[in-house]
Amino acid sequence: MHYYDFVTEFLLTLWGDYLHFIPHCMSSKKGIEKGVTYHEAFNSYIAGKLKIDESGRILELGCGSGSITRSVAKFSKAEVTGITLSDEEIQHFKKQVEKMKLKNCDVVKGDYHDLPFKENEFDGGYAIYCLKYSAKLGRVFKEVSRVLKPGGRFVSYELLLTDKFDSNNKEHKELAWNISFLTGMPALYTISEFRKLAEENGLRIVEEEEISTPEDRWYYDIQVLMPFANVFWYVAPVMETFRLLPKGFSRWYRRHIFTCVNSIYQAGRKGILSGSLVFVLSKEN
Repeated sequence: MHYYDFVTEFLLTLWGDYLHFIPHCMSSKKGIEKGVTYHEAFNSYIAGKLKIDESGRILELGCGSGSITRSVAKFSKAEVTGITLSDEEIQHFKKQVEKMKLKNCDVVKGDYHDLPFKENEFDGGYAIYCLKYSAKLGRVFKEVSRVLKPGGRFVSYELLLTDKFDSNNKEHKELAWNISFLTGMPALYTISEFRKLAEENGLRIVEEEEISTPEDRWYYDIQVLMPFANVFWYVAPVMETFRLLPKGFSRWYRRHIFTCVNSIYQAGRKGILSGSLVFVLSKEN
């Protein structure tokens, strides 16, 4: 069974449709439609960065259950195709597309290291918090370059280690290890490594934008959540004792949920982890 076949329903229940962090100030960004949520504002922003009209085709890597795919399809009016490895996510994706009666949105099962598409098939593409799961990022970029048309744009938004990260600092290493290991990811890439791998594999960096502000950091939602998470640290074992939670749940929660989320928060606060840097890449003509 694939990992996301097992956890999809749990993650949707716990986190909702969006499993990435967005600064709330996105709602007030210039050019964003008034009245939309900050997540929808971010999706509109991504669609705008691709510069594709309704006649174009867009690819989303690691689309999950398709919440961003459906939103980008709505804002761009283009045909958007998502790709994921999980049958459970594909099932949820198709149910939601049918429910919303979307005609310009589809999903394909596949691996983004070996994309099941022809050369020069897409006008643009994007990846949101999914490239961090790749141990072969250069190969992913090479595949993206292959399926994009010349001049096509690719937008990436990832968790990346910053230049402030010190591999000789014990605390820095522990925080980075917690984030990677406890979520089943390989070691996190640094921003410098990300730039280098993109450019080595046919994708030129045309824009970098930090969308957080000093007053509205990308980890704000975690900051709000942590007091409740701290309380549940003590409540979970009690609930487990009275069989309100399954045996072993509190140990799993403390290790794989609390420790991981707290490590993301602490790494963000220390400035060694970036969660809101947008890269716009372009395939060479």
